[in-house]
Amino acid sequence: MTSAGMVCLLLACFCLTSVAAGADLEASAAAAAGELSMRDSDFGMRDAFIPESRRYIGHCDTKNIFMNAGYSRYVWSYGYTNLQQPYLADCYMKHVYNTKVFTDPFCKFGFKVTGEFESHPLPYTTCYDTDYLLFNDTYGNVAMYCGYFSEISWATADDQFELIFSTKADSPRGRGWKIKIESFKLCGGAIYTADGPTGVLETPVQSGVYPPNFLCTWYFQTTERTSVKIGCDTFSLTDPITYPNGTSYCLDFISFTSESLYATETVQYCSDSLHNNNHVVYGASSSLLVQFRSDDTDQDTGFVCNYELIQHAN
Repeated sequence: MTSAGMVCLLLACFCLTSVAAGADLEASAAAAAGELSMRDSDFGMRDAFIPESRRYIGHCDTKNIFMNAGYSRYVWSYGYTNLQQPYLADCYMKHVYNTKVFTDPFCKFGFKVTGEFESHPLPYTTCYDTDYLLFNDTYGNVAMYCGYFSEISWATADDQFELIFSTKADSPRGRGWKIKIESFKLCGGAIYTADGPTGVLETPVQSGVYPPNFLCTWYFQTTERTSVKIGCDTFSLTDPITYPNGTSYCLDFISFTSESLYATETVQYCSDSLHNNNHVVYGASSSLLVQFRSDDTDQDTGFVCNYELIQHAN
């Protein structure tokens, strides 16, 4: 074979080899691109998951957290949803949860907290000597959880509370805590004719009695020729103070204020004056304001009252 023929043959082989190598390279590039795409997809899924989880992780910080009234959320210590990692040592975390209602300023909301806390098995004298989780409201309603395992169940009639998590620097780390925080309606609210002909007014109860320094407000706004009838199945507020001149003053009371074109009238009841429908309150005007107030002294079991909107003929 001539040298020219050899050159042509070598060039043909080189071209075929280049084409094959190019095909292999394209296939490898496609596979790599597919793998990279899958990785990007995985990373995207992780990025979508981790920030969502971290939104509710209790890091060692202090901050205020607003919760919509009537909603709930899960909160957990470091370790994500299932507490797969131990919590941090030498940590002090304080979160203040609060809820406000702007659409109905008469509504009163409180909080309920349930869940569990898993710490280390070392002995301790008080919770302050070890890792602990603490809940506290402005009424002095405090609960602490510590030890190897604690089941959490705590409620408050306050519209805000503190969550404090504290760990020692030299103690073994446990799995941590996972809780559910629920904001629920306690009492009060605006009541209209369209809300129905009947309903219930009752005091929130905390440890068997209503909370101190508390206010519940119900506001009835009805149409003309509609009256409000209120009678109580149970009614037990603290007894009034009687002065030497014979006048009495209610410490904890429920008041009814009605307005007309000519005057505004307010009446108060305390002790057991409305128990078992001993007295039925009527609001003849188109608006009636009902308020329950308690002071910071003794508390009682409260009341459960039923109301009825009565339509009158023309």
